[in-house]
Amino acid sequence: MKINIEKHLIVLWLVHIPFSCNSYLKAEPCQMTEGVLLPKNKVRNNNAVSLLAKEPEKTKDNNMLIYTGIFVASVLGLGTFVYKRVSISESKRKILEKETRMLKIRMYDKSFEEVIELAKKNDMVFFTKFTALYPDFVPALQKINPDLKRSELIFCAMLKLNFSSKEIASITGVLHTSVQKRKNKIRKRLHIPSQADLYFFFDQLG
Repeated sequence: MKINIEKHLIVLWLVHIPFSCNSYLKAEPCQMTEGVLLPKNKVRNNNAVSLLAKEPEKTKDNNMLIYTGIFVASVLGLGTFVYKRVSISESKRKILEKETRMLKIRMYDKSFEEVIELAKKNDMVFFTKFTALYPDFVPALQKINPDLKRSELIFCAMLKLNFSSKEIASITGVLHTSVQKRKNKIRKRLHIPSQADLYFFFDQLG
């Protein structure tokens, strides 16, 4: 009887061991799973906190980008405006210069025509008008020869205006040969070489 009881206890013990092991194995993964889940949740919470902490910094960076963009756009806009104003001013300046130049040419042409007409009439006012039209001509002659007479200066003025010997003779009422002699005399007085063109010399002077 005692032996049967002991056998019975051994059987119960053998049956209990697998059951206990099975229960342990089932319970352990849950504990391990819970142990893994806890760190994962902690990491997620930390990430969320980090994102919230970085949000103001991100907003600050975005604001900086916006301000920088506005500043660059303002500078570009101002630069474009200034460039257009300068271009317009430059265009106006060129137009004004052209108009001024054309006005001077018209005034010169009018004065030149007046001087020519006065010369043809052998008018006494001719030389005064001529020196006003060519203010540097007489000083240039006097620099070469300070002893030139008024009559010689007037004769040089007519050569400057490209009057021919025949025209000068007709205007002044002298012979053609007399004009030729005066030309030769002027050459010597102004040290103009005989091979040099007399009209070109006076055209380049003053």
